[in-house]
Amino acid sequence: MIDPSITSCFLSYEAGAKELREAGESTFDLGLPERNPFSETVVRTAQLLDRLRPSIVIAQEEPAALIAARIFRIPAIFSTHWFPLKEDPYSHHLSYADKILFMEREGLFIEPQEVVGRVTYTGPIVRQVRPTTGGSKAVRRHLGLKATDPLILVLPGSPPEDREPIAQLILDAFDCLPEPQKALVWVSPRDIEKVTASAGPRRNVHVMSKVSNLDDVIIASNLVITKGTYNLTNEIQLLGRPSIALTHRYNPIDDYFVRHSPQGHLVDVRECNLQEFVRLLSASLLQNPVFEATSIPRSAFGGVSRAAAEIYKFLRQTPPQTTPK
Repeated sequence: MIDPSITSCFLSYEAGAKELREAGESTFDLGLPERNPFSETVVRTAQLLDRLRPSIVIAQEEPAALIAARIFRIPAIFSTHWFPLKEDPYSHHLSYADKILFMEREGLFIEPQEVVGRVTYTGPIVRQVRPTTGGSKAVRRHLGLKATDPLILVLPGSPPEDREPIAQLILDAFDCLPEPQKALVWVSPRDIEKVTASAGPRRNVHVMSKVSNLDDVIIASNLVITKGTYNLTNEIQLLGRPSIALTHRYNPIDDYFVRHSPQGHLVDVRECNLQEFVRLLSASLLQNPVFEATSIPRSAFGGVSRAAAEIYKFLRQTPPQTTPK
């Protein structure tokens, strides 16, 4: 239930600000680039907080907002799904948070000394996956595949192909698979032109910007290939599919989550040759999964409600801010 007495607004920049505005949310654009300078983020956030004087600040993996909030003595929550894997100045900034909402399971990361005693674990926040009854079989029929024919799904996520290329390795390895009836589905709105050009005349490679029910396509697939994007890793695991994450080692946190995923396999693109990748694909396809949705417990989607409840409790325990004259 929404409390009508609570109002909220967002401070963001670049792509985040654009998405929030498009979603109809009240948004203040900090006017910063995607790779935002830390000091300038503190300054611009502090200037807005001085005007707005909110009751609390919630910093979503943005430690600069914690410092800005402390300047005006505004209570602050820091929400995150990871902690640094080694000693890092980032950890020191977390000492300015009154509360840490950790949106993953406990024990996955070692808590930095700066946050011990102030961490609440909500569990992961994942999209409400909605596979349909018989939907995965319909996907295979549409592609002309029998239950024994391999289907590989590629969900590259981000970054784009021109920054972290994976298409040529995947397409060359797919060509080497011996099965006469096979298909590869590549879903990516941002890379469609580049990947379509790379796929060329292959009739068993289907490149598209989106699909009507992604969850059915995931379940219909023998294997899902990604770049290890955190949310995709969680969703694929939830739907019970094996996955391979191709990494360029630019995002150690996403790589860390893949290594701790029970059905995930991390492959360094820079060190993997074609023959090794073909062997890995062949071994993964031999797992022969059942192409039906498994029962997903409701508790898997409880992270959102648990996080919201913690924020509401924190807000109600916080005295209102007063704007100085």
